[in-house]
Amino acid sequence: QDIIQAGASDIAGLKRVEVLSETLLGNLEGRIDESFISKPNFDDVFKQMMAIAADLDAVRATKATTILEDRVKKLRERMAAQLEAKAKAPLAQISKLLAELKEPAQLM
Repeated sequence: QDIIQAGASDIAGLKRVEVLSETLLGNLEGRIDESFISKPNFDDVFKQMMAIAADLDAVRATKATTILEDRVKKLRERMAAQLEAKAKAPLAQISKLLAELKEPAQLM
């Protein structure tokens, strides 16, 4: 019976660690958005966040570091796609104008 009670205590402790881990990861992940990534000090702050995530990795089945890295990667890809879409029309217009240039005198 003592072994069962000790095991139950371990399970309760593991459950608390799991809840705390999820809470911390959710907090870290929730802070990562487009405005945060755009800040000049993002890299420094993200390194600190990754150090916390590395500590969480020790008690998690799914790696917190991977989750945070994936979030940043997806946000950067989305931001790049938005910039590309925004630049598409002006670039097409510039390409058209360049194609119409035949003589240096046309630049004047």
